[in-house]
Amino acid sequence: MCCLFGFYDYGGTLSAKQKNRIISALAISSEIRGTDATGIAYRTGTKLCIYKRPFPARWMRFRLPAEVKAVMGHTRMTTQGSEMQNCNNHPFYGVADGSAFALAHNGILSNDKLLRLEKKLPASRIETDSFAIVQLLEQAGTIDLDTLRITSELLRGSFTYTVLDDHERLYIVRGNNPFCLYHFPKQKVYLYASTKEILNYALSSIRKSLHGPVEEVAVREGDILCLLPDGGRSKGTFSVRHLYDLRAYDWPLSGTQSVRVQKVSGGSYVRELKNLACAFGYMNRSFQYKNAAGQVSFDISNTPRNYTGPEANWCKESEALKAFIDSHKSENGVNVFIDTHGYTTQIITSASARDSSNHNSVLYNIFSKIFLPVPSQDVSSFGETFARYATEYNNAPGYVARYVHDLQGMDGCLFEFPGIYTSAGQIFDRGLHTRYIQAITNILTTYPR
Repeated sequence: MCCLFGFYDYGGTLSAKQKNRIISALAISSEIRGTDATGIAYRTGTKLCIYKRPFPARWMRFRLPAEVKAVMGHTRMTTQGSEMQNCNNHPFYGVADGSAFALAHNGILSNDKLLRLEKKLPASRIETDSFAIVQLLEQAGTIDLDTLRITSELLRGSFTYTVLDDHERLYIVRGNNPFCLYHFPKQKVYLYASTKEILNYALSSIRKSLHGPVEEVAVREGDILCLLPDGGRSKGTFSVRHLYDLRAYDWPLSGTQSVRVQKVSGGSYVRELKNLACAFGYMNRSFQYKNAAGQVSFDISNTPRNYTGPEANWCKESEALKAFIDSHKSENGVNVFIDTHGYTTQIITSASARDSSNHNSVLYNIFSKIFLPVPSQDVSSFGETFARYATEYNNAPGYVARYVHDLQGMDGCLFEFPGIYTSAGQIFDRGLHTRYIQAITNILTTYPR
């Protein structure tokens, strides 16, 4: 759905360079839960700063001042309000009793419109459900454990949210959405993200900045945790009984039991179920394929990039890609699907690709011959070849290139640029874009029909 992330350097042990490296690693790792927009909030001097853009995290460049202690971040998957209107993106700015605060929310509120009516919240050009929380806190007039408890018990739907106030107190309000908090006591640093997998993935690239023992701080459903400027923690709770409203849906229970109620028509039930599943970390990117027995299946894995859901194409990304394939498939001639990205140096082709006898298909040969050898200036640093990686689609269950072959009757290929090229600039500097154009030209002009 979306992702919360951030850190708290209460000991002042991190340099500005380290802080920027950490927040960038956290943001990029959080992309798996949202790429529509990215934003951070922090306090410097007497000013609360919010920097957000309708871009994926990898496009963002953060420049945190050295004196910053707490940084609160958010990556967004749009559900309400276009991300192109930057006011709809997180974190949001609010004022309570003359003091500024920032808020970021992960989840979907089902009663935001009702709250606006009941609590007479002012009209706003901000279209997201999340902004109702900001307005409720503004109406309360202060930010503390008690007002956060009262506000949270008004909310319906799914949520976990963070609040950074003008006194550099960072509040974590854990509802029914995931959250993970690490503490590095030796360096006096807190680090957090929506899931442990995201946090661990980010840590793998910033271990030089964060080292020593690490302890996980428990933040359970119904907890309100406040991280204080001196490193201390205060805690409150709120009731979560209202968060699981089963009245509108037919939810399965354990065993053979079920709750029989009227389903919502028009696909709303499925959409809501997917939204709720995503909120809990279930987002299956895997595409269907045919196993050795010829049965249609999908990859059941539990990696940070591919959480296991109850069906294939569970997340919106793969669902949209499948719809694109369905709508663009031609009924005439040969359909060839090329999945191109980088940068780990592999070519995976469907078993046919006009040559069913071996994996060295036409598609494999076209790409490998054009991209090997590498440009002469890179020969000394080229330490891997395409042959190092799997080249048969049988080794890639769940890949879109295998899906298009098994279930769409296309010739499919996953192509990744050589791994020594780690930026778009290097692709263009080495003329690899022209090589790619030549490969596509060869497919169009020489591919067997």
